Amino acid sequence: MSGAPGQEMPFLDHLEELRKRLFWIAGAVVLGVVVAFALLSKLDIIRLLERPILPLLHGQKLIYTHPGTSFHILLNASLVLGIILASPIIVAQLWGFLAPALYSHEKRVVVPVVLSMAALFLAGVSLSYFVVLPLTLQFLMSIESTALTPMISATEYFDFAISMCLAFGLVFEVPIAILALTALGIITPQFLSKYRRHAVVVCLTAAAFITPGADPYSLFALAIPLYVLYEVSVFVAFFAYRKRQKRQKRAEAEELESEAPAKSAAVPRSLYVILVAALLIPGAHVVAQVPRVPDSRRAAPRQRPDSLRKDSTAADSARNKQLIKWLDADSVMKVLMARPGYSATRYQADQV
Repeated sequence: MSGAPGQEMPFLDHLEELRKRLFWIAGAVVLGVVVAFALLSKLDIIRLLERPILPLLHGQKLIYTHPGTSFHILLNASLVLGIILASPIIVAQLWGFLAPALYSHEKRVVVPVVLSMAALFLAGVSLSYFVVLPLTLQFLMSIESTALTPMISATEYFDFAISMCLAFGLVFEVPIAILALTALGIITPQFLSKYRRHAVVVCLTAAAFITPGADPYSLFALAIPLYVLYEVSVFVAFFAYRKRQKRQKRAEAEELESEAPAKSAAVPRSLYVILVAALLIPGAHVVAQVPRVPDSRRAAPRQRPDSLRKDSTAADSARNKQLIKWLDADSVMKVLMARPGYSATRYQADQV
């Protein structure tokens, strides 16, 4: 992704850049295979790879049934070693393509991650070659019958040994994969801890498919380290997840701090304009200093007529006599009204 910083390349330019990087990677692999073929021809790689099975052959040697067997074994070993030799160039080309799209904190972890990947791969290959492969061969060779004569083919043995070593090397990359998924926010340590029992089943199933032999030694020899690596991955993912949370909180705090001055800047600016206007306009200055006097011309609160008179019925009746037609008192009311101390009070509502 060559280009000026801060500029985005078109899609076709990305494809062109990727094509150039892939050509460099292919050339590095071919060159690594050629160098590995020359080295292995001098080192006699076949004798080195047959060491785990030599004690079990009882003085015999591996056999071959095709003239090109030695070349086939040497070519397979050269391919694996050539990729390993070309891995620095492969990583450099991938880094050159992906680096412009990464943040600064992501770039800082690339070198430790690459070194960890190389160390874990070598650890897996070493465990397979020095521990698992001899135990597996010993178990398989112990199950023999007197009616059978062991004649181990060199092609089948080396394919078995190389595939097992590569399988262990790739399986040991599980912590790096889980760490990457945690850094991307796809999984969390709580998720990994919750499904521990499921991880045991997955490790056993993966070991059964990965190991080329059908013996329990190679199965458990891969399943146990695989589950241990899973637990290590959970432990590492916890720190990666916490670091990611801190980084997100820090980014949110910085964003809030950057937005706060923009919001508060308008208030001092408006106050400054009002202050300048008050100083430059004399009228505004005088009005600001003169206290407000209550208006004496304002009318006093109007009092209800009912509160001034003891009986407002007469006034109300006089005002509304055109609208009100009172009924005549009956004989009972006339007798009561004739008695001393009684008076008539009548009320009318505004609405019926």
